[in-house]
Amino acid sequence: MPEEIKGKRFKEVLKHIIKRRGHKYQQVAELLGVSLPTVKRILNQDDLSFERLLTILDWLGLSLGQLAELVEKQKKVMRGYYSEKQQEFLASHLHHMYIYTELAKGRSRDDLRQKFNLTHKSVEKYLFDLDRYNLIELLPGGKVRLLKENPMLMAAGGILFRTVMKKSFAVLMREQEKYGNDIDNPKITTDFRAQLPMRAETYAKMRTDMTELIDRYDSASKVELAVEARENLVPVFYYGIGGWTTDLRTEVYGSPRNFE
Repeated sequence: MPEEIKGKRFKEVLKHIIKRRGHKYQQVAELLGVSLPTVKRILNQDDLSFERLLTILDWLGLSLGQLAELVEKQKKVMRGYYSEKQQEFLASHLHHMYIYTELAKGRSRDDLRQKFNLTHKSVEKYLFDLDRYNLIELLPGGKVRLLKENPMLMAAGGILFRTVMKKSFAVLMREQEKYGNDIDNPKITTDFRAQLPMRAETYAKMRTDMTELIDRYDSASKVELAVEARENLVPVFYYGIGGWTTDLRTEVYGSPRNFE
């Protein structure tokens, strides 16, 4: 074990446990014999010495092995998210993302051809690309296996989430301009029904604040998935992706096209 703990996940899990037990950083400062600003710095920025880590763990009644086990659980949680390369690919190839979400619904090759009016060659090209980025596995007999349990699980701070959010907000704003206060119009493709009249500059600031807020709580969610018992967690859908209509998905992802 190194003299200093540099791993971000170790600190995230440790901070969650401290908070979950109802402790304050001031108590940790008194335990270590340092100031409150120093505790905040070593738990958020600086490296945490091995000696101080053991002192905190002993205070919490945890062993180093138990902490390592919780960190490993968090790593498993993170594997459910897209890698940076997968995010970059899907963010720049949203048609593939649309195909991927359809595969997650159990759509077959024939379903994809009929739904999007695609040729056999184009469907195979989409599948080959998804396989190349380890998003699916092409199996014998024409079968396809998804390599992500939940294809819609996007890291809030990632480029894929931000790209989808940006396009979705654009759709929302177009519909706001088109339908105005007629929020019950059946032609509206989004699930949004709240009316918040504001200037464009105010809306841009709201979108930035919302993204930052989601980023912060997304990080907390990853830790809690690893540390907390499932019965203590509640599903929070901060974005209505699951309820999207076909029209909205087409607006955001674009309808898959045939390759030349």
